[in-house]
Amino acid sequence: YLTQYSGITPKMLQDVNKRIESIQLLLLSLIHEDDVIIGHSAENDLRALRIVHSNIVDTAVVFRGDNGRKYSLKHLSNVLLQRQIQRSGSSGHCSREDAEASLILALRRAKHGSS
Repeated sequence: YLTQYSGITPKMLQDVNKRIESIQLLLLSLIHEDDVIIGHSAENDLRALRIVHSNIVDTAVVFRGDNGRKYSLKHLSNVLLQRQIQRSGSSGHCSREDAEASLILALRRAKHGSS
């Protein structure tokens, strides 16, 4: 489950009986070809979902360091937004908190450029 990174615990999935195909159909009914997906290291999520989408703003790529290094969302949020996220320790990440931070970072880059 990689709870440290996903926030998913065995207990959370205990009564889940959906298959990935039903999740894919639901997402594809919500996300259209021209929609923009914003996330951090979104390729990992899309790979896990087995979904391809061409309009992505990935803050792990947009805010890559001069040496090509990917910065964590926690680091970018702390340094650029002065906002602490992912403080819940071993209980993992909050998907909503991560999504909000990614969106704010993407909007910041769109508004201010690379400065």
